[in-house]
Amino acid sequence: MGWTFFSKVKKIFTVALIIPAIRLFWNGVRFFSKQNKQIILFFHTEKVFYDNSKLLFEFLIAKGDNNSFLLLKNRKLYLSLQEKYPNRVFYTKSIQGFNLFRKSPNIVISYGTSAIEFFPYYLNAKKQNIIYLGHGIPMKKIGRQVARWSSPFFEKLLQSYTYATCNSLLERFVLASSFKLLVDNVWITGTPRSDKLFSSRPKVNPLESVIPFPDSKVVLYAPTWRELGNSTGFFPFPDFDANKLLHYLESKNIVILLRGHKEEIKNAGGRFSGSKFQHKRIVAANQDVFPDVVDILPFVDILVTDYSGMYFDFLPFNRPVIFIPYDLNEYNKYKGLLFPYNEYMIGEKVLTQSDFIAALEKGILEPEKDAERRMEIMKLFYNHRDTNSCERIYEKIKNISS
Repeated sequence: MGWTFFSKVKKIFTVALIIPAIRLFWNGVRFFSKQNKQIILFFHTEKVFYDNSKLLFEFLIAKGDNNSFLLLKNRKLYLSLQEKYPNRVFYTKSIQGFNLFRKSPNIVISYGTSAIEFFPYYLNAKKQNIIYLGHGIPMKKIGRQVARWSSPFFEKLLQSYTYATCNSLLERFVLASSFKLLVDNVWITGTPRSDKLFSSRPKVNPLESVIPFPDSKVVLYAPTWRELGNSTGFFPFPDFDANKLLHYLESKNIVILLRGHKEEIKNAGGRFSGSKFQHKRIVAANQDVFPDVVDILPFVDILVTDYSGMYFDFLPFNRPVIFIPYDLNEYNKYKGLLFPYNEYMIGEKVLTQSDFIAALEKGILEPEKDAERRMEIMKLFYNHRDTNSCERIYEKIKNISS
């Protein structure tokens, strides 16, 4: 009870004093700072540099843009990237980082729901161009669609954006309503990760480093994060039988990659594996092993998930998906989905191990089943099915900076 009380006091203190104070401070700093419109500053708060920010940042470097820089909140990550991106990487708790931020009108982010995540900096969508790349097409409610963030109190903590990128007209209206953005300020450019999803299959298979079985079928099991409910349950079947499942995997030469959500792993102190047993046929594929999931998706035969937006990442490959919606009713109460589950999520829905094994068998023997329906959904969520999204985003940023 005491912890709950102090948590509430901390949040009230943050909303009433900290955010207004840092906003006022940075407004004053920027008022007396000359802005360099050519700078594109990537502000990254994560412990790993990956996803849309990394892909766009590296695209700009390859393109020869000398005004793209990276501002990092994690010191360990900052130190590790200095050699890879010389003269491009800055630390938030440094004079150089401070000076770069105060004169940068264009701030690019992929993560950051709460404004306090950028403390002691303040990203002001009215004074700067805050460009939100996101981290995939949302399946779950986001921003003000979530009851918690729509409340008058928590709404003050929600980070605002000036522009956002998306993949389709449908996603445009989702983002606009979720973050109070003008529809025209949500760019249907595609996202950097979609460039990778629609590119040709890489020659080097990164899974070879963790899978010892040649020619095995690869199943990626990647559930979403349950931020308010019970923690994620892998293989949450009433008839779960480890020996029976492993026997099936061995008989069919299948490997299951378990990928826990990064937030769930972080909350477990990095010890979360999600596995009820350890076996060579069930391999950990968390973010510490494969930082960016788009690097391994081309080599995955079947995706297993529940409500993860990774489903949309997998659609361009037009391969089978199995869903395990074991707590859908509970999940809808505190989070909820943006789209009708059975209409948009194309694939087998299973709640028991026997049905799960049957779905795996069907996915292996009949991968073309539901292929037309998967393609229909893919076209609905991807207006641009090419590898030019980074270029389109770059052109948009140049236009708002001119």
